Amino acid sequence: MRSNLSIKYDTYNLDLYGLVDKYLKECEFIGTDSNHFLNDVKMNDTQVKPEESKKIAIKYFIDMISTKYSDLSKDTVIKVGFSDDTVKTLCHVEKYMRDELSLLYPMEFYIIDTSDPKIEGGVKRKI
Repeated sequence: MRSNLSIKYDTYNLDLYGLVDKYLKECEFIGTDSNHFLNDVKMNDTQVKPEESKKIAIKYFIDMISTKYSDLSKDTVIKVGFSDDTVKTLCHVEKYMRDELSLLYPMEFYIIDTSDPKIEGGVKRKI
């Protein structure tokens, strides 16, 4: 990862901590128990199952990047990944990405199964 970040941010001449900081500032992390999610993303008081909360967060993220990067070339491939350590949640999200999101958005979708702690980085599969 350090090598990839160094290539991506080669004009900034950053050390490892600077590279990671720059990268993380460009990422969007949405904790489904966070105040940001509860107040700004979900925008209602209804209780939903964790699988549904994660689908709401994914849709929010995809809508955000679709707007932010709407001027990208048609040849640019946007990749969206979702990782979780709960197989039930992964199954729900995979079905959602395959049956709904992939039909609406010209993106590549990935699931990363981190349920087995012995497999470093989890098992990644393209949908």
